[in-house]
Amino acid sequence: MAGDKLPHKVMDPKKLASLLKSGTEGMLVIDSRSFVEYNSWHVLNSVNICCSKLVKRRLQQDKVSITELIQPASSIKVLNLGP
Repeated sequence: MAGDKLPHKVMDPKKLASLLKSGTEGMLVIDSRSFVEYNSWHVLNSVNICCSKLVKRRLQQDKVSITELIQPASSIKVLNLGP
């Protein structure tokens, strides 16, 4: 399923804040920190998907897709609306 690629971006907090202020419709913010860090503070309506450093590296190398990480962990249905 690594072929089901969705665009993923790591961004700085200022850019994320700007995007969130303009509206969150259709946006999914994934927080990959530990459960404890996520519970201490997080972006409203973000989804916590804690994964190992190995999985994060595989994600950066496009060897695993975000869809594969999200769907087993939540009831969120992810649609690829890209080209």
